[in-house]
This record gives sequence, C-alpha cells and structure tokens, in this order.
Amino acid sequence: MKKFIFILITIFMFISSSYALDSFYIGEKVPNMKVYRDNLYQTHTGVPYMLKRSDDTFVYCLNPFLDVYTTGLVEGYNYNNPIFNFSDEKIDRMNLIAYYGYGYLNHTDIKWYGVTQFLIWEQTNVDNIYFVDTNTLEKNNQYQSEVEEINRLVNNYYLKPSFANREFEYTINSNYEVVDLNNVLNNYSIVESDIDSYIESNKLYINTKDKGTYKIKFKRESPVKDDYIIYYIDGYQPLLHPGKVQDQYFTIDIKVESGSITINKLDSENKNRIEANLEGAEYGIYDNDKLITTIKTDDKGIAYIDNIKLGNYYVKEISPSLGYLLDNNVYEIDLNYSNKDISITSMENVIENNLVIYKYIKDDRCKLEDGAKFDLYDSSNNYLKTYITENGKINDKLEYGDYYLVQTSGKKGYNFVERLYLNLKEKKDYIYNLYDTKEVMVVDVPNTLVKTNKNYFWIILILLGFILVIKSKKATV
Repeated sequence: MKKFIFILITIFMFISSSYALDSFYIGEKVPNMKVYRDNLYQTHTGVPYMLKRSDDTFVYCLNPFLDVYTTGLVEGYNYNNPIFNFSDEKIDRMNLIAYYGYGYLNHTDIKWYGVTQFLIWEQTNVDNIYFVDTNTLEKNNQYQSEVEEINRLVNNYYLKPSFANREFEYTINSNYEVVDLNNVLNNYSIVESDIDSYIESNKLYINTKDKGTYKIKFKRESPVKDDYIIYYIDGYQPLLHPGKVQDQYFTIDIKVESGSITINKLDSENKNRIEANLEGAEYGIYDNDKLITTIKTDDKGIAYIDNIKLGNYYVKEISPSLGYLLDNNVYEIDLNYSNKDISITSMENVIENNLVIYKYIKDDRCKLEDGAKFDLYDSSNNYLKTYITENGKINDKLEYGDYYLVQTSGKKGYNFVERLYLNLKEKKDYIYNLYDTKEVMVVDVPNTLVKTNKNYFWIILILLGFILVIKSKKATV
C-alpha cells in the first residue's frame, strides 16, 4: 500500500512539474561575434544564433557543443531535474542573466543576445570560454563592457541592504531612520514585522514603543513571475526558457531597551532622627531643562523609576522630605545601552536650629541666673540631656522636632519657670527669655484658731455697732 502511495505522489509531482511539449527554431545569427572554447578534450568555435520557441519567445542553449533539436517536440521541466546537473544557484543566475541581458531596458541590439548567451554558457560548467576576433580567432575584449554591465546587474540583484541580518539596539518611544548604503532597499518589501516599521525610498523607518525583542523580515520578489522551463531531449541541446528566480529574504533583529533611575536618599550623618525622616522627598527628572516626570522616596528613602527612554538627563530635588534641607546638587546621568540602570546617592542634611535661652531672676534688678538646671525631652517624653545656665544662658543646636524643657533647680526662694514647649520645625534661630518669680509667704493657721477668731470677729462687730448707735443719740440731743 505504501509503495502504491509513493508511486502516486511521484506521478503527481512529475505531472505538476512537467510542461507540455514545445518546438523550437533557429533565428538570426549574431553578427561580428565569435566564441571560442578550449580544454584538454575538445575545442570549439561558434557563432551565436538567436533561438526561439514556437511562440516566438527567446530561449538559450545550455551546451555549446550540441545541436538544437528542431524537427520535433521537446519536453520541458519547470523544476531542477537531476539530469540537468545544475545547482539551484546556477539556474537562478542563468535566469537573472537572461532577465538583465537581451531586452532589458536599452539592451535591444542583437549583440546583447550574444553576450547573454555567452554568460549563460559560463554558468553551465564550461571553462576556457571567451570571445575571439572573427578573422584571427585571437582573444579580444570587444564585448567586455556589456559583460560587466550584465554581471553588475545580476550581482546587484543578490546585493542586500547594508543593514541586512544585523541586530539593532534602540530605546523605547523613539523614531529611527536606517539608511541603506547599498541603495537596494527599494527592491524589498516588509513581509513580517512585530514592530511599527515601513520603507520609504532607500530608508527604513522604525518606531519603537515598548521594551522587548522584535524582528523584521524583508523579501525581494523575483522580477519574473512565470516559471522557468528547461527543455531536454537526450543527445541534443538543453534549452532554457527564462523565468522567475528564488525570492531573496533577510531579517533584522531589534532590541528595544529602557533604563531605570534609583535615588538613594541617605542621612549625611547616618543617624536615625527623632522626627525627621527620609520619606516623601520629591525629585524631578529633566531632559534639556524640561521636567519629564517626578518621583518620591519611600519610607526607606528610595525613589525608583523604570521604563524610561535611554538618553541624557539630570536629576534634582524639588522638595525635601520631612525635617531635611533641600539638596541643591544637580545629578547628570547618561542612560545608554551599556549602562541602562543608574543609581544616585543623595546625602541629606537634617534641619538644625540654634536654641538660645536667657534665664533671669525677676527681682528689682532682673539679673541673669547662673547654675539653673533644665532637662530636655523629646515629643515622646524621652529624656535627652540636661542644661546648666552659664552666665545666665543656654546655647545649643537641635535638629528638627518638638521638644520641651523642665526646670529642675534654680535660686532658692524663687519659683521655677513653667514647662517650655519648643517647636523647632523651621530653619531659624529660636531665642527665649525665661523669668523666675519670688515666692510668696503663706501662714498656715490651725482650724480651731480660725473658728475662735470667727467668734471674736462677730462680738467685736456687735460692740462697734452699739458704740455707733450711742454716739448717734448723743449727737441728736
């Protein structure tokens, strides 16, 4: 059964790849042209003749030493039958020689047919073949310019754009223009692409969007659409009716990259601050003085942005985090393909304020008090330090935060000042004047004595009332 299927497939391939029989005739001789071939086994001198198929289309012979069969029909093949002993590349090149040879643009003189035939013979494994003088049979270069022109056109067909099979590194959200230095791009079209791209004249335009790896596939279609046919009959000249060649392909790979920026905001003294923290600092990213985006630090003092277009930028702090001074440094960065991820360290200085306290004794002279003691606490009631006035003064630097002072000792006979709350959250000098007041003497009288005195008070008051009444009566008499 398998053998039967194989036979059917073989028959089908033969039928689909074989053309109907055709006949041929010899036309006009190419004047003033003679070709000589010499090797160890035989020599041959011949004059090219124009060969035509029965429909008057041109064909070319593939063996200069065999006769053309003109008395009957010859079977043709549109595939590379092993009997031809030609490689696919050779057949392709012969078809291109025929395309760019006789009849191409201004190649209309009959000499172009002869030159085309000569170049096709060169592809059929024939060696030591060259043009000779028609009289002396000496080798000459009479048709060298025509040979070079056809070969140049054929070679250019195989010439791919200068950027063929290359890999390109680009960045996101950008437009690129790739110029073909070989000037053949206009012969190609884009057949597959997973990135926005198009061809315009001799330039390829690519528009990138997202990070990733992409591919563009290009195709150059055969300039001839009909299949070639090689006619063959044993013992006679094989003939080529030119046709299409294999399409040419190439690809390019595109790697679209993006960059990232990390900002590490650190305390300049590497301290854990009382109330100041590194969170919430806002940084701007600038491109040619244009602000393109902002980022903020997290609770660890880190700000991060990725998927940013490669290029030159600078970074600066727009607003500091709580309790810190603005970092005035400008950080220039260059995001490129070899350095796509850049980290910046921003050393931040906490806000520090000058605290000045003058301690006075509020008496007739209101003089400064030495030796008064004060304990300093933070807003969480944690004891921090003790101050002792010198020349009646306390002078210190305190970082950003809320504090309070409690007087713990002072001059005898004077009241301590009330608790002093300090709100040091603005960069400036904080100056306070504190005053002790003199104590007031209070006598402690027993309760029994107070009750007795109250009784005497009323007795005295009544007696005074009687005295006033008596004087009043005497005055009236």
